[in-house]
Amino acid sequence: MLPDQCSPRYDDAHHPSATDGVNRHLVEESLSHQCDDHVAVTVIVPTFRSGPGIQRVFDSIDEVSLPPGQLEVIFADDGSGDDTVERLHEFARSRPHVRVVELENSGWPSRPRNVAIEQARGEYLLFMDHDDSLYPDALRRAYEFAVEHDIDVVSPKESKTNDVWWATHGEESETVPDIRAAGIGINGMMPMVPHKLYRRQLFLDHDIRFPEGGRVLWEDWYVNIPSYRYGRVAMLEDFPLYLWHASTGNTSHTFDPSREEFWDRLGNLFEHIETTLAGKEYADDRLNMIANNLCFRAVHRLARQLTAPERGDASIAQQDAAAEQMAFARSAQLIRRYGRRRVVSRFPRGYRALAWVIRCGRLDRARSLQLALESITASVTVVDAGWSDGKLWIDVETRWSLTDTDRVSLVPRGRRLRLDFGPELDRLVPRQWRISDPVAEMRTSIAVRSRSSHVTWVVPVEPLTEPALESNGHEVTFRSRAVVDCATDAGGEPLSEEVWDLRMRCSWLGLDRRDGVLFRGEPRPALLPGRGAVAYANDAKRFSLDLSGAKRTVTIDGRPQEGPSGPVESFRTRLTSLAVHADQSLHAPLAALTVDSLTAGQSDAAEEETPEARHERIRQLANAGLLSTQITVDEDGGWLTGSARLVPGEYTVWADRAGTWKQTRYALTVDEDHIAHFVRR
Repeated sequence: MLPDQCSPRYDDAHHPSATDGVNRHLVEESLSHQCDDHVAVTVIVPTFRSGPGIQRVFDSIDEVSLPPGQLEVIFADDGSGDDTVERLHEFARSRPHVRVVELENSGWPSRPRNVAIEQARGEYLLFMDHDDSLYPDALRRAYEFAVEHDIDVVSPKESKTNDVWWATHGEESETVPDIRAAGIGINGMMPMVPHKLYRRQLFLDHDIRFPEGGRVLWEDWYVNIPSYRYGRVAMLEDFPLYLWHASTGNTSHTFDPSREEFWDRLGNLFEHIETTLAGKEYADDRLNMIANNLCFRAVHRLARQLTAPERGDASIAQQDAAAEQMAFARSAQLIRRYGRRRVVSRFPRGYRALAWVIRCGRLDRARSLQLALESITASVTVVDAGWSDGKLWIDVETRWSLTDTDRVSLVPRGRRLRLDFGPELDRLVPRQWRISDPVAEMRTSIAVRSRSSHVTWVVPVEPLTEPALESNGHEVTFRSRAVVDCATDAGGEPLSEEVWDLRMRCSWLGLDRRDGVLFRGEPRPALLPGRGAVAYANDAKRFSLDLSGAKRTVTIDGRPQEGPSGPVESFRTRLTSLAVHADQSLHAPLAALTVDSLTAGQSDAAEEETPEARHERIRQLANAGLLSTQITVDEDGGWLTGSARLVPGEYTVWADRAGTWKQTRYALTVDEDHIAHFVRR
């Protein structure tokens, strides 16, 4: 158990009227900016032997666009004992809004955060980890949103470097000023990380603090759950605020189900949920939080631990038989205590049966069932794609496959399909805990993911066909259509001009399969208002969308028509594959280089030329051989037009890809009559 003094204490009042009056006063003061010493936001960063990652925090702080005097930053160092404190002081020396607090080592980020809460002057608090970053201008926008809507907690959109689907809430997610009033409930605060904007007065009024101690797992829940109960919480999905840079040094990575402390802390968390969300008003929230932790920590984490050797998963610590038995017994104990029907009914169907098997103490059967579930794979393949009304539509086929039919099979039952794990499981598991009519729960989600900023935007997906059993008897397929709107998919704003990768997430029975979307077709180029776009198969044969010209260009993927294109001084050729959804021209730099010009000026030892030197040489040659090309539009479609002064001969065609010249698969021949001919090689 956590010490009593480490647990938050609350009264029964919810958002008392006196606090409402203070909030209204602060809103008016914040909007008018009439108070010169008013600090809008305090960013709190606990540090401990931070290493090079702290530079990302420094860079983010310097880019925050809040007006001068409205930002405060507190670095609270937990006794690093290396050069971390020196670096912090060096950063703070020239920045009066930055403070450094030095503490004795406590072993966890909780105490540094709590000390900073007491010392903060900001109207709102934001907790950062010591190696993460903020998106430019996002903190100012989030603060103004909080003030405008009188919000106590803003749960923002955030990203994670190694997890495409981190903190995504589906294609229908939208900004909601009050998740309780909207019927979303506490699920709108997920994930329960502290990278949110909290009104400091809420913490002071209700004594909300992080539980302190040497090793405290899930400490964020002890702040977020009472913040939800006593505060007005908003979901802000229009733009990302926080970027989590994943690392193996995260403190929670040292916890796993093979340790007694994992189960001790989980038991404490259940007690905290039941206490803080007590009462009929919070019954649904309470059940959701118990179900979430029971399913994914007591059942899923344990099951993954049991099958780690079979998967060869080195990321999960190996455990001896005694530790395995201990973990299994502790999980079963929690399931028997908290796994009431109203809780388990909120589990994905696959984990209902698994929870019952664990509850019954059947370790061997639990391992076998988990291996059967893990053997079910999913893939998503593009079957067709194109452009319509300026939007990219993508028809995909989802394929679920049973790769270990000795453990699990699909059995038709009339118009339904049933997963059969063998007669022993049917005898063991009560009907209400079984996996029944599972195919109806198959879901495919599609998102676009930025390669540079790591932002993910979920796009709409509509079903085209119902799931159907393939003739081989162990695969189910169905088709869907995803639509990408480059003009609005970034929270109502245009997608930025960069490369976006299409990513899939297939959900079934609690299984979660994630990957790129397979594609082996030809590029799909389009001319959109003010820019070009090319959907294409990347090097990994996955579907990507280039809005920057860094990897693909609409001029070349638009397939200039082969043959004579008119005088080289004023040539014009149709772009046969270009979908036109704009009525203006687009600059499209191309260059023509002779083979001789590419080799001229090189040293005899060509292999000694550095990539940088080659890049510079090609750039100079391309500038000399520019074709003055652009894409023009008429009622017949898109055209590549240009002019050049070229002598008769054969030239290689080069395209400018975001500042780098790359040779294309086209050649340009100028005949004796000075007629230009494009040839695709």
